[in-house]
Amino acid sequence: MIKFIHCADIHLNRPFFRLQTNKTIQKWLSESSYNVLDKIAELAVLRKVDFIVIAGDLLDNLDQTVKAEIRCRNVFEYLDLKGISVFIVGGNHDPINHKRRHSYPKNVHVFSSSVETVPLKGFNDVYIHGVSYPTEIVKKNLAKDFPQAKGKIDIGVLHCEIGGNLNSYSPCTKYDLLSKNYQYWSLGHIHKPTVISEFPAIIYSGSPMGKTPNEIGERGCYYVEATPTSVKKEFCSLAEVIWLQQEIDIKDLDLSKLVKRIKEGMENLKNEHQKNIIVRTILKGRGKLHNISKADLQDIVDELRTIFTSTANFVWLESIQKETKPDADLDTIKEQQGFLGDFLNYCEQAENDNLLKHEIYDEVNRGNIKLISFLDEQDLNLDQIFEAGLQRAIDEVLEKGDCHEGN
Repeated sequence: MIKFIHCADIHLNRPFFRLQTNKTIQKWLSESSYNVLDKIAELAVLRKVDFIVIAGDLLDNLDQTVKAEIRCRNVFEYLDLKGISVFIVGGNHDPINHKRRHSYPKNVHVFSSSVETVPLKGFNDVYIHGVSYPTEIVKKNLAKDFPQAKGKIDIGVLHCEIGGNLNSYSPCTKYDLLSKNYQYWSLGHIHKPTVISEFPAIIYSGSPMGKTPNEIGERGCYYVEATPTSVKKEFCSLAEVIWLQQEIDIKDLDLSKLVKRIKEGMENLKNEHQKNIIVRTILKGRGKLHNISKADLQDIVDELRTIFTSTANFVWLESIQKETKPDADLDTIKEQQGFLGDFLNYCEQAENDNLLKHEIYDEVNRGNIKLISFLDEQDLNLDQIFEAGLQRAIDEVLEKGDCHEGN
């Protein structure tokens, strides 16, 4: 059995996304970005692993790497003292055509731009296969260059996009990887932890710490135990700060109720996660607050930031985003003698008449092959499709101000 850590997309010297924090939090966030590499090393030592694989984008910007490279070397030297090897492939952010100013110790192997197969020292018939990006942009399917499995245990390390198109980075298919008969594929490039296949294992470790609002939830790496016939994996959370989102429906809310709702949501997130949080609040639904100004929203943000940054685990309100719709009294509109009133009444009739609903659906789809194909791929029933279409139509008309009497 072999034991190893699979991580990727550390982006060591990448700053957090446009965060306007106070100086104390900014300094803490900057250092936490580097601490994540220390935490990976500590986990490796604690679990007594044989090696670590880093599946691309260890570094983010190779033009500004002095601090990052020094930190890497210090961590790798520490791992060398513990007898732990490190296998690295370069990704689109740290391709190997950029010269590093600091060399790595002897326990580190950086794969070249041609697929290499490296035997794992101290083991019989265990091989690590990997390839680095030669430049920032690689459109070639690098998976096809990997050899067939040659040992009792084979591990692949690749920075790629499964199911990607011609504009993707090293696009490949699940079958491309399965066909090699490796026990485990350590993948990078997709920042969300994702299991493509249980066994043979094809796994994106995701980024160990989110740096943008889209990298929501726990982040970390995988601890893996592999034999010729099995893979046991465990996701290990590493992030000292996590990004979250909370959605709030503005229906029946005024300004004071909105502030209260956001504050309660932040308190709930803090109690639930017990760690530092950066949260984005998204306003949804219909209501009078659809017309709230950006200045008023920023005032709310500024006030709540002062409340939730003075405790052990901070909750930083990154922003309040508005995805609301105009307030509308649909019952009143139904009574109007105009297009929208007639339309709403007709839709209400169709909602209670399955035969009519099917007739409308068939008429819309008639001869539209692309639409039929698209709807067939959606995990929606007829009622859901009808409701979504109704809401979209209402929104379009209301946005254009055509909710008054027609001719």
